Amino acid sequence: MKRNNGITLIALVVTIIILLILAGVSITMFSGKGIFARAQSGAEKWKQGEEIENSTIASLIDGFDSEEQKLQLVSPTITIVGESDKNQQVFANDVQVKIIGNNMPVVKSLHYLVDGAEAKSDTEIQNNQTFSLSAAGRITIKAYSVGWDNQKSAFAEREIIISKAPPEYAVIEITGDTEVQSLPTTVKAKVTHISEYNDIDISNCKYVINNSGDDVGTDKANYTNTFTSNGEEIDVTINGVGNYFLHVLSTNLAGQSTETKKTISSYANYHTHIGDATHGGACYQTPNYHQHVDACYSKTYHKHTSSCNATATCTVTYSRSSASYGPTKCASCGASGTKSGTTYYYYENHSSCGQGKVKYDTRTKWNCTNCGAKASAPAAKSGSTTHSYDTGGYKCGKTTSTVESSTIICGKDGQIESYSLSCGKDENTVDSYTISY
Repeated sequence: MKRNNGITLIALVVTIIILLILAGVSITMFSGKGIFARAQSGAEKWKQGEEIENSTIASLIDGFDSEEQKLQLVSPTITIVGESDKNQQVFANDVQVKIIGNNMPVVKSLHYLVDGAEAKSDTEIQNNQTFSLSAAGRITIKAYSVGWDNQKSAFAEREIIISKAPPEYAVIEITGDTEVQSLPTTVKAKVTHISEYNDIDISNCKYVINNSGDDVGTDKANYTNTFTSNGEEIDVTINGVGNYFLHVLSTNLAGQSTETKKTISSYANYHTHIGDATHGGACYQTPNYHQHVDACYSKTYHKHTSSCNATATCTVTYSRSSASYGPTKCASCGASGTKSGTTYYYYENHSSCGQGKVKYDTRTKWNCTNCGAKASAPAAKSGSTTHSYDTGGYKCGKTTSTVESSTIICGKDGQIESYSLSCGKDENTVDSYTISY
């Protein structure tokens, strides 16, 4: 025969009869013999009665085969007083919990436990009795029935969330480069919504990125992006210099919201030359070597000699001219008016040296009609001669300013005198951008 846990109405009646018998025994005990004897007798009878009860109940249970003749021990029902429906999970205030027993004829007692923010030990409760939950957070209520045979039903469970306040805030952790060479750039923001009651409704947690430091508020319509998970990492794009604000709306299951704001700033770092032209370093890396100037040299200048003179050839031809005179007194005989003759002038004719026509001799040809004395004069030279002459220039091609030789006296040959900029940047141009958060 299949054995089922349960009790019938007949077994209940039998139990009541047994209890009445025991009550009668108790009365007899207190009205007859001594108290200790009566107590001992009563204990023995109670034990006998319990054995009879258990035996009777067991035999009665085993004696019924039909499912319709028994009642099953089942879990109680957990309800929240004033709930809108049986599936309501989130409550904004304290709640009253009611435990309703099912198939009460076979239920000896009802029990409940609370796990979560307000942990309680196993507590017995009357049918349809309520108890208060004043804590907040995610709470699991468990209830079970105990039958007359001390068997326990399965647990009935219900999880609720009591949200008495909005989420505290969102933890926003920014990661990324703190210095970049150009914009735009992107940083990562890990957003973790914090609620004391562990009741974040991520589907209603939102964010928006703008350049305004003003609060956006708790109106979800003002936020353009929705989170998909708590602890999600999102991208924040920095397009230029300025302040960027990440506004995060954290919402719990009760629809209560809190805004958290994070500022991310970017600013330009302008280039300033470092190092210097004298010592070099940093921006000044190109050496400038000493370039010799006149002052660096001891110079020997050209002095003209005769060999430096420019010469040319001049052709000299010869000629003479004459002039007649007399009569005059003859020196030889002393006679007057008896001497007459011709004076000849002899010339060198220079073609190009610049001397021109030069008289170089004079002769006189004469005779005396009285004494017969006379003198003759030679004819002019025939042919030509040449001579060289300075033209007034110099064939050496040099002047007195021409340096014939020089000696370095500055002592700076190959020496670095300064350094030039090599960074390739101008002052006040943007060197980089700093991202701060």
